[in-house]
Formats: sequence, structure tokens, C-alpha cells
Amino acid sequence: MVFLYEWIYYVASCEYLIKNFVVSEHKNISEKLIFDIGSKISVCFHDAEKNDDSKIKLLASLVSSLSNQENTDGYINPNEFLNKTWIQIGENERVFGQRVESSNEKISFLLDKEMIKDFLETKMLYAGVQHPSYNIKTREIDLDTVRKISASLLNDQVSSY
Repeated sequence: MVFLYEWIYYVASCEYLIKNFVVSEHKNISEKLIFDIGSKISVCFHDAEKNDDSKIKLLASLVSSLSNQENTDGYINPNEFLNKTWIQIGENERVFGQRVESSNEKISFLLDKEMIKDFLETKMLYAGVQHPSYNIKTREIDLDTVRKISASLLNDQVSSY
């Protein structure tokens, strides 16, 4: 039952972020572009954009889980971990998120051509946070989630590759 409440909270949090902070055609949260990094935070992907040097920025937000609420023991503020959060696609190097200047909630991950190719080929995706107070690495992200992120956010951006 607790899992159901946490999932409802995650979906509601992502819907709020998308509705209020994202101007994008990718607004359907049912795409399930979210996954947990440990028990305290989740990553919610919501957009992608190509930059000038043929790299793609994946835009995401960090969302606090139901068990990680302010004024509770062990609370961590997800915004403190924006530049410490990373993803890894296949055997590629970890890519650390960079805080999006116009927002305190969003981060971007800059992917090169090899990473994009591996993402589109549904190679394993890992994520984590490298911080003294919350140092964690996920197991492999569910391949359906990887496919949905790839189909929803990357396919449009790589048509010119």
C-alpha cells in the first residue's frame, strides 16, 4: 500500500513539474519517464534538445519521494544534488547533470553521439548520486523505461544523424 501512495506522489510531482515548468510537446506523464535513485529521490525526464556540436541535452527534474519529506529525520533536498546526479548509458562514461540556469529544479545531461546511439539501441541505463550525504547507484533501469525515454525524447532529435 505504501508503494502505491509513493507512486501516486511521484506521478503527481512530475505532472506538477511538467505543467508548471516545462514548455514541451512531451507532456504525457503516462509515458513513465521517471525512475528512482534510491529511496529518497527520482529523476523525471521531460524534454531533449540538440545543441550546436551534435550533442543532445536530456532535460530532467529531481523529485523527492514520499518517504523524503521536509521536517522529517533524514530529509535530503533534491536540489542540493542537481550537479551530483549522473546517468550512464551502456559502457560509456558517467554524465553528470548540470543545473539549468533558469531553474532550481531542472538539470540537463549532455549526451554525445555514441551515448545517443547506445540509448537508442536500448543499452543498459544506470543512474546515481555522488555526494557524501547521499551516495547511491541504481541497478539497471527497467528496459521499458529506457525505451520510453528514447522514443519520447531522442527519436525526434536524431533524425538528422
